[in-house]
Amino acid sequence: MANTYWLIHSPKCWLTCRAAIRRIELTSVWSTDGVVNKILSNTRGVSNEGIRGKVLSTFKEKSVSILPVYREEAENIAELMQKNRKVEQENDELKRKRNTQRQVTEKLSAMISDILALNHTIEKIKSLIENMENEIATSIENFEIELNRKELKMNESTKEVENMKNYVIQLEQGRAEYGLRNQAYQ
Repeated sequence: MANTYWLIHSPKCWLTCRAAIRRIELTSVWSTDGVVNKILSNTRGVSNEGIRGKVLSTFKEKSVSILPVYREEAENIAELMQKNRKVEQENDELKRKRNTQRQVTEKLSAMISDILALNHTIEKIKSLIENMENEIATSIENFEIELNRKELKMNESTKEVENMKNYVIQLEQGRAEYGLRNQAYQ
């Protein structure tokens, strides 16, 4: 078993895995990224069952799996696991980008909602201003109409006063003529 390679898979972290490697006295670790999957080379001639028992006792959990593999298989598995890690990292990056896009979209939606609400408020203010302008214009028109009426009344009153003055003048002239006639008769 001097050149047998072992695939050890566990959900534990790399530090725990390194401790297990020291205890089982294994070397030549291929790491996909140093987190969960390790491929180990047995250089001390430890049996399959011995390694399995030591790994299980070190990790103290049943989810650890250990399989003997040939060197080529071990390298292929390590390569596939590295590719898998890269794909997972790319997927994680895509998820982060999607989350960022979603957050940006949500912020833009909120901004658009705020802008629409502001636009609605501006439209209301415009409507109020137009109503006030119309009311002011109507008030000015009514005031001008009332002013014209009063002007007409004043003109009519002035004409009446003129007529009365003329009438008084005519009366005085008539009285003066009557007085002259009276004197002439006497």
